[in-house]
Amino acid sequence: MNYMLRKLSLALVSVSLIVMCTPLVAIAQSYTFDANRLMDDTVFNNSNSMTADQINSFLNTFPNSCISTNSGFASSDPVGYSPTSGYIFGNHVSAGNVIYDAAQAYQLNPQVIITQLELQQGLVTGQGGCAGDMRYAAAMGYACPDSGGVHSYSGLDLYQRNGVTVTSVTNTCVMSANRAGFSQQIIYAAWLLKFAEQRSEGSIGWAIIQGSWNNSDDLSSCYYGPFTQGTRQVCPSGISTYYDGNFTLFGGTVVHLTNGATASLYNYIPHMTANQYFFNTFTNWFGSPFAQPPSVSMTINGASSATVSYGSNVTLAWNGQNVDNCTVSPGNLTGLSGSNVLVAVADSTTYTVNCTGTNGIATGGAALTVLPPTTSYLQNILKTDIVALGGNTSIVNGLNNQLSQAEQAYANGNITQAQKLVIITINHVDQLQQQGKISLSDASFYDKAAQTLLASW
Repeated sequence: MNYMLRKLSLALVSVSLIVMCTPLVAIAQSYTFDANRLMDDTVFNNSNSMTADQINSFLNTFPNSCISTNSGFASSDPVGYSPTSGYIFGNHVSAGNVIYDAAQAYQLNPQVIITQLELQQGLVTGQGGCAGDMRYAAAMGYACPDSGGVHSYSGLDLYQRNGVTVTSVTNTCVMSANRAGFSQQIIYAAWLLKFAEQRSEGSIGWAIIQGSWNNSDDLSSCYYGPFTQGTRQVCPSGISTYYDGNFTLFGGTVVHLTNGATASLYNYIPHMTANQYFFNTFTNWFGSPFAQPPSVSMTINGASSATVSYGSNVTLAWNGQNVDNCTVSPGNLTGLSGSNVLVAVADSTTYTVNCTGTNGIATGGAALTVLPPTTSYLQNILKTDIVALGGNTSIVNGLNNQLSQAEQAYANGNITQAQKLVIITINHVDQLQQQGKISLSDASFYDKAAQTLLASW
């Protein structure tokens, strides 16, 4: 792509071509149009919002679509770019593949392309019919200034229908042959939408250079569209100028460009009404154009807090939304969502989950209260653990009798005697461990439970 092409201005996208149509597929929720914030960058840049198959399935939901696989439509696949040869195209593929590959190449949301396709020519729904090769030649209205006249071309690869390639077009608004055709329009428009978003925010170092895509000439290209607020450069080697972020549309309406996505959409079509149709179509088809705030919830046994008996098993669960990663502490558990069974809990603990995402940080928590153990609980430890591991049954019975006496003493208000009896059992269990009759871990478990009981008295 030569330098002059890179000097595209907003006038190179036709407004007269726009098809004002009513979306046929609707999402129940409605969103309020904000002329200063058409879309957030996070949504604009979400190149993985749909796969090629999902795009094709979406197109096939419209029985009259002009570019669905059901209609027999295909077009050449954009597979690369270089400053010397321009765009490179491969075999004929579905419209979904063309849109997806262009979106992947320029890290752009394919839903933005789909919405612009409908806005420009109505090819998605076919509400205006599918006749007329000029509609496919100028599918995205790219390089179609309102005052650019009409042109005729032959020997091109505009698109295919049922395996037959359409090679010529008359009276198209597209200014040059290499920009005429469905795939050509898609890839050029995808580049312009992304280029404008990046440059409007001051990213003069942006360029796609990976694999077969070498857009290194973008590093020296100038941008003459609207800018967001801040110090920006029209040309990478030019002077820096402060912009207030205000932009006057055709018709005289002044908008304040909140972000690069909004600047790019107005650069593409500098008309309020057209962008209202874009907004309405996008939100009806795909939902919110705004970045959703991150959120996370956490529960213990299905509630925000739980009080359980000493030694119980509990389930800790969390679920993050609109986040990239989450970490739970204590425990250092990770994952956007998860569920973990905590075995034989012994300590009251407040668990926290911290999640991070493109749009910020979300935190959550859940409180676990563990009641002190009872003497009955200590007796069960002795019966199940010590006996099973070779402890002397008569000794265990004696220890359990002491625990029963401790419980009775506590009930009678003789706290000192109760504590003394429990301490005797702790010392005796330690002796059993030293004699190798029970494991250190089991002795430690009993010791902690008994100490916890003492602390509660």
